[in-house]
Amino acid sequence: MGPEQAVWLDELYLRYERLVRSMVRNRLLGQGVEYHQVEQWRDDLEQQVWLGVARGQGGVLGMRDAEPDDLRVRLHFLVKGVIGEHWKSGIVRHEVATDWVDAVGRQMDPVAPPVVDVEGAGELNARCEELLAGLSPQMRAVMVELIAFDRTTEMVAELLDMSVMVVNRLSLRALRRLRGDDAPTPAAMDELPEKHRRVLESMPPGARAMLLLRIAGVSVEAIADHTDGSVRTIYKQLKTYLPLLEAGTPLSPEEQARAAKYEQRYKGKAAAGSKQVG
Repeated sequence: MGPEQAVWLDELYLRYERLVRSMVRNRLLGQGVEYHQVEQWRDDLEQQVWLGVARGQGGVLGMRDAEPDDLRVRLHFLVKGVIGEHWKSGIVRHEVATDWVDAVGRQMDPVAPPVVDVEGAGELNARCEELLAGLSPQMRAVMVELIAFDRTTEMVAELLDMSVMVVNRLSLRALRRLRGDDAPTPAAMDELPEKHRRVLESMPPGARAMLLLRIAGVSVEAIADHTDGSVRTIYKQLKTYLPLLEAGTPLSPEEQARAAKYEQRYKGKAAAGSKQVG
């Protein structure tokens, strides 16, 4: 191995060490290995993968200018090969070399797309586009990666520069929205007491919409889903605005301006995040 390859190997390890670790863990778990056993085998299997990279297996050392997705595919096949050899060499354990169906770590298997040659395919594609159009850019990006490309949440998190927790939350929100579960009906303004209407009319549109949903009995989690906000933000708004609503005290002009500025800043951050994902 030359000096340049050694440097490239260090870069690969720093960039993809966590990904390889997730691949090994997910593949073993998907093959039915108990969690405690996965923990015992994982470090050794990871070392075997990186040893294979250093030996030139998979051609990864010669892919310095390759796209990240191509590198992930090569590393995935190295992981599969190392785990396959592990099963074949299991002497003291009753292990069998089996071509397992990996329910968790199958995301990178390069399967050719099916050839659709049936009537109505155009209508199906149009329906998919219609469903995706109803999602936020972040939800849409997550669902496409999870379903269309069959990736794990760990890989989607790395690809979209999100945490695994955010990916899980966005996917659950997207599924609820696709099923129509998060279409709550807000309370009608004209049916509220006059003092409540005065307070609501003094608030920025986002806060007013949130409070009307809450008055209608919608849960904080469902409100967050419906408004693409965070549960923490919803709770903070409720803590600020509910006492004013109960007291019938509208926002002063200064408070209105401050609330509108905060809401605009929040929308700007959300839009920036959506552009980054797109």
